[in-house]
Amino acid sequence: MMDENNVPKVSVIVPVYNSEKYLPETIDSILNQKFADFELILIDDGSKDSSGVICDSYAAKDSRVRVIHKENGGICSARNAGLKIARGEYLAFCDNDDKYLPNLLEDNYELAKEYNADIVRFKRKRIAYIDGRRIVTTTSAYRFAVLQGEKIAENYLNMSGMSITIWNGLYRRSILVENKIRFPEWMRYGQEDAWFNFCYYENANCIVMNPNVYYYWIQRDCHSTSSKFHKNLLSSCYACMKKEWDVMDKLGTDKYHKDCYFRLIKLYLIRFFAYMNRTACTYNYIKKAQVLRSFCEKIPQKDKILCNDEKDAKLLQAILHNRGMQLCYLLRKMNVVE
Repeated sequence: MMDENNVPKVSVIVPVYNSEKYLPETIDSILNQKFADFELILIDDGSKDSSGVICDSYAAKDSRVRVIHKENGGICSARNAGLKIARGEYLAFCDNDDKYLPNLLEDNYELAKEYNADIVRFKRKRIAYIDGRRIVTTTSAYRFAVLQGEKIAENYLNMSGMSITIWNGLYRRSILVENKIRFPEWMRYGQEDAWFNFCYYENANCIVMNPNVYYYWIQRDCHSTSSKFHKNLLSSCYACMKKEWDVMDKLGTDKYHKDCYFRLIKLYLIRFFAYMNRTACTYNYIKKAQVLRSFCEKIPQKDKILCNDEKDAKLLQAILHNRGMQLCYLLRKMNVVE
């Protein structure tokens, strides 16, 4: 057990909301870690089921468990409440229906200390239950790497795909404290993890890439938000694009990848179009074109957007000249779906 008088090596933050069916397995997967010097912070975000009672029962049995009960404010609000009281040298995150593998904390904390890392990234396995089918995928393969200084800029595009989630990382808490990094509570429908990571990357000097899987991201039909749609999701997506653009500017990514800004814009246009193809979105073709045109009109410094691939020449011209209808046509030809 952790000594209450000592600062734990890691704080694990878990926002909890109406997850009584899956929460015990999640908590057990964390408490059963081979690495023991951590605190587990459970934030009951106004649950209406027995989730809060389950949290308290674990706290009564294990001194490493701390519980916050608060009014419902969303996942960003819950995580920020956890950040306020976290004491660990490093921070880790978990969702209330996912699962840690036994060596997650031990292996990644050892890497963090060995290389004095600001963040250690590791792989996750996605287990999705869709229409009764079990689909398993993992993040793209990559090699072990220690990225510092110019190496971060050089490898940014390879690692940026890991930036859309937070539970596949171990973060140095002092960077969050010194730079006042918090989750954006106005983002209520997605993209908050990406925003958090981009703010963090602006201040990270050493990033370790661990190619092993340690986290099970479990998507269940009853817990999935992929069929939902809200225009806040689009504004959040644009804010993340702008933030990531700023990060690449600061790092000087274009010194190594001349087309990095085009690749960034293309990625976010695809994401925009995919969101608007969700079943809950009622936008017609013209409305989608208007949204894409508005997105392009707000892109900063378009002179930086260069394209190396002739196959994307039409897409580049549509971006530069804010051609929403053409973008709709080109993205639809790509068969963009979520």
